[in-house]
Amino acid sequence: MYRILIVDDDAIVVEGLYQLLAAHYENELDLCKAYGPEEALDIIMKTKLDIVISDIDMPGRSGLELADDLIRYWPKCRLLFLTGFSDFNYIYSAMKKRAAHFILKTEKDEHLLAVIQSVIDELEMERSNRDVLKQVSTELHYLRPLLTSEWLKALLDQSEKGAQVSTIRGHEWEIRENEPFMLLIGYTSWDQQQSWEAKVQSYGYVLNLFKEYVPPMLCSSGFVTHDSLFVWLIQPNTEEALFHNAAGSDNWEQIANYVKGFLEDIQNRMEHLLGLEVSFVFKREPLCFDSWKREFELLQQKAYQCMANSSHLTILDIGASRQDQQTERWVQEVHDFIEEHLGDDLSLVRIAEKVHMNPSYLSRYYKQVTGQNVSEYITETRLQAAKRWIVDEGMKFNEIAYRLGFNSPSYFTTFFKKQTGQTPQEYRDHYGK
Repeated sequence: MYRILIVDDDAIVVEGLYQLLAAHYENELDLCKAYGPEEALDIIMKTKLDIVISDIDMPGRSGLELADDLIRYWPKCRLLFLTGFSDFNYIYSAMKKRAAHFILKTEKDEHLLAVIQSVIDELEMERSNRDVLKQVSTELHYLRPLLTSEWLKALLDQSEKGAQVSTIRGHEWEIRENEPFMLLIGYTSWDQQQSWEAKVQSYGYVLNLFKEYVPPMLCSSGFVTHDSLFVWLIQPNTEEALFHNAAGSDNWEQIANYVKGFLEDIQNRMEHLLGLEVSFVFKREPLCFDSWKREFELLQQKAYQCMANSSHLTILDIGASRQDQQTERWVQEVHDFIEEHLGDDLSLVRIAEKVHMNPSYLSRYYKQVTGQNVSEYITETRLQAAKRWIVDEGMKFNEIAYRLGFNSPSYFTTFFKKQTGQTPQEYRDHYGK
């Protein structure tokens, strides 16, 4: 499932594109909306995106300026610019931003859908490219020191004793020893029949793929423990200013949100290329070498608990998780969240954050468990709420539209008639008697 962000300061344009794509692709896309560049930037900073459809001329921050941030955060994201202008300078500037296409707002829906489908086809071809496996296979010998727990044990022991990390690091080591870092643990279910040699090769594949797909704004070093847990230390690159706060120091809250965003992409690629479901547990607060051993042990225990509960494709953010969360209740948590936020953003990304799951896996597993898509449950829940408010409470239609997240009463009317065959007024006249 691909994720598309629609950005425009005109709510009618956003809703129109959203309804068009939702109707044409039904449950094949995860659609997100932003009603201006600042709202879009907030999404870009923490959500992995595949395609962005953006107005090129918006107040405060143009689509071209937004593209600069998008390319820095998600270099492989495709850009589609919308504009009412046919000026050559806009077209030239857009192409320099690596926009996939430049589309006039006067184009017919069929043309827009054809362009989006061509971009999706391009993404499909890229995703099926297995050349990266050949590359990481040839690099395995460079990671032999990192495949053993001895490196990690030495790092923990020397850090605890106050010794210099530099005495054990090699050319694979990228973490700056005198600066904070984020701790991330990964785990997967291994085939019990897998040979030791095949398992070690899988270790190398996972470490290399992780390194291959970590965004350039971050640096990382990884290990494998004696019980097959993966451990990564992550820092922002020294020259990267996007993660700085007003005082000029690293904004770890922003870094943590960004890490969650790219972990979903890495999970999906590992599953697609290696057939491995790798889950992650990470510590949101930054750690230092002289005090990280206890936190490392706590994260290990949390990973063991998730493995015992057979949690699949989890992205567990310890700094944001509820300690009493039970994995067997996650479907109910999804339902509760949807019912409590009918008028809010109900994209897969937003819902997945609340149950600590990979959005793509949430979509698949939810359907496997319940027999329907998440979007179908959202539609049905909104419809039932609308019927109740129309007949039992006699609410005004524009108020119902607002409470259900529709920016225009006309879009609510279109939605309601598509689902019931009646307009809201016809429904009230029939069932309100």
